[in-house]
Amino acid sequence: DDDSGSFVLWGQGRVLADDFGYYGLAPQEDHSMVTTPGTANVMQVGEFTATPELDYVRGAKGTWERQIALVKPATPTATPYFMLADTLAAPAPFTWRLWLLARDVVLTPDLACSPVSAHTDEPAAADGTAMDISFTTPRECRRALMVGREDVDMDIFVLSPQTPHLRTEKKTKESLMGYGTDGKMVSPYHVTQIGLIAEAKQSTGMTLLLLP
Repeated sequence: DDDSGSFVLWGQGRVLADDFGYYGLAPQEDHSMVTTPGTANVMQVGEFTATPELDYVRGAKGTWERQIALVKPATPTATPYFMLADTLAAPAPFTWRLWLLARDVVLTPDLACSPVSAHTDEPAAADGTAMDISFTTPRECRRALMVGREDVDMDIFVLSPQTPHLRTEKKTKESLMGYGTDGKMVSPYHVTQIGLIAEAKQSTGMTLLLLP
């Protein structure tokens, strides 16, 4: 796959952002990464650190640098969270994607206002989603709520830029095989995710806080 620099994210024991599986040479658009001119094929990891308080990794792929930190609070009752910084060497057009194994993804323009899903009480479709399609149109938003399919949601805060344009998109991919919720192998295997997507005509990147 053309997925170097993408990631899978777990929070509170649940998969929150996943890979779609293997179905040929999957393009960058099917992965949680930055698509921009001038990137190489493989991200080179430049730094990795793991401590009781913080795990950190930094990698570079051409003009794109990605940094991910897992902040681990000292008290067991506090919630660990992730910091994600994607930086370009110079202002450039890019598309940023985070594919979420979500029931719904809800957007709001205000960092201080918690989004609320309008489909909380609706039964999920066969693909596991109950998606609000109004958010497929780009809008200025700085906060999103990933409504999980199990018992874990995730707040997503866009710290920079100040006026990002976000939208959502649902995508289903079929791979040769995978494992169902009962642990048994399924073939063919379908994965549906909701993407949180930002598109910029000229910018140096994005910084986010992800709080499961």
